[in-house]
Amino acid sequence: MGKQTAKCSAVVFVFCCFLAIVSAQKLDTFSREYGPFNESYFDIFEVEKPATISNDALQVTPDSASADFNLTNNSGRILFKQPFKLWDGDIASSKDNLVASFNTSFLINVYRPKNDTPGEGLAFLIAADLNLPPNSHGEFLGLTNATTDGNVSNHLVAVELDTFKQDFDPDDNHIGIDINTVRSLKTESLTPHNITIAPKGPKFYNVWVDYDGVKKFLAVYIAEQVEKTGPTPPKPSSSIISADLNLRDYLNQYSYFGFSASTGNATQLNCVLRWNLTIHYFP
Repeated sequence: MGKQTAKCSAVVFVFCCFLAIVSAQKLDTFSREYGPFNESYFDIFEVEKPATISNDALQVTPDSASADFNLTNNSGRILFKQPFKLWDGDIASSKDNLVASFNTSFLINVYRPKNDTPGEGLAFLIAADLNLPPNSHGEFLGLTNATTDGNVSNHLVAVELDTFKQDFDPDDNHIGIDINTVRSLKTESLTPHNITIAPKGPKFYNVWVDYDGVKKFLAVYIAEQVEKTGPTPPKPSSSIISADLNLRDYLNQYSYFGFSASTGNATQLNCVLRWNLTIHYFP
């Protein structure tokens, strides 16, 4: 390499670093740790019934086998009421391609009443609005319905934990990355990893979802927690599923973070017991 070429390369490198620093300076940071959950959280979260907050948990679908309502064919959402600006500038502009980054972790308990067949699933969700779609029970996981599934106007990205096999699913115990549809962009069976989302008997899992807005990369990690109130296990060194993903291409500029879930003819109790959320967002 000649001296002139090396000098030019050095200048380009310094300039790129400068742009990265300038871009980073644009971002604000939101960081919170939530849980155990009580009635005060109704002021913080939008709770779309029949979801509720009870027994120290976000019950994304009702979590009471002794309740006087039907546990079948339900869907619910619980979302943080504050939207976050995830990218800056015009969507058509390529001048500033930086996207917000986030790291979130949550402790879940997905329980099958009476050891029946579980169904349908729980999802971490980034959505365009706070509304629960009608008829989003069963395979739709509180994300979409038969009319809206696959519409680009949904502007949603989700990580699903699916416990009921549809024709398009690999099995009844998998994780998937969803974009505007419950037909996942990418799936991974959890059975080879010795993870059962809804086992017979109580079990607790920590899930980490990390998104790098510079690299445009999403990664998900899962580890079992021995006790409900026990110490958080270390985050695994390897992700269980990941994808190159530019959220700017799919989400609204202002979007909401939270959870959705559903039951079908088969039921399960979809509980989030703790939620940590850090977002580096545009002011």
